[in-house]
Amino acid sequence: MSGAERIAISAAIGGTAEALGGGKFANGAVTGAYVMALNHMMHSDKWHPTRGEAAEATSTRTETTGNEASYLVYIDECGDEYYWEVPADPRDGPGVAYFSRPEDARGLTLVENYHYSKDIITDQAGNTGRTKGSYLDWQLARDYNIKVTHHTLGVGMWIFKPSVFFQQPISFLFDRKLLGWDLRNPIKPTH
Repeated sequence: MSGAERIAISAAIGGTAEALGGGKFANGAVTGAYVMALNHMMHSDKWHPTRGEAAEATSTRTETTGNEASYLVYIDECGDEYYWEVPADPRDGPGVAYFSRPEDARGLTLVENYHYSKDIITDQAGNTGRTKGSYLDWQLARDYNIKVTHHTLGVGMWIFKPSVFFQQPISFLFDRKLLGWDLRNPIKPTH
């Protein structure tokens, strides 16, 4: 639901609860709307109402700058998802994105880091290749106990889930032969 829809539903619920309790519907509706707007919706311009909008903003930034970009997925106590675009960091590069957490995420739980990279990168030694998720993605999933999705534009995406031992990520590709391993942190199959 959009933010306006959530506020409208909260107003209706608040008004109904107030009326059932013997008060005025309008008073409850106003209170319900304010509670949703101030306590549950985010004020930062980096929050997006849908996953699609967060994905569009971060993938566009990767296409434009060549650097990795990411958004974080949070859930609240009701299971509703919130999407926060991680601001660009001066240390970001073609093979790395630093992430910071929003200050206004009180009451929300981080559940996923979704980041984008270009389809071909050049490492520090001048070697070029296609990139997929790295060992660092697995470390992030393990350390934060979250799902980490690495999306290489034009190639595919890899999902890392928290695990004690490093393992190959789940991949979503059309043709596995197109892929070389990440140039800086090669992923080796576990046997």
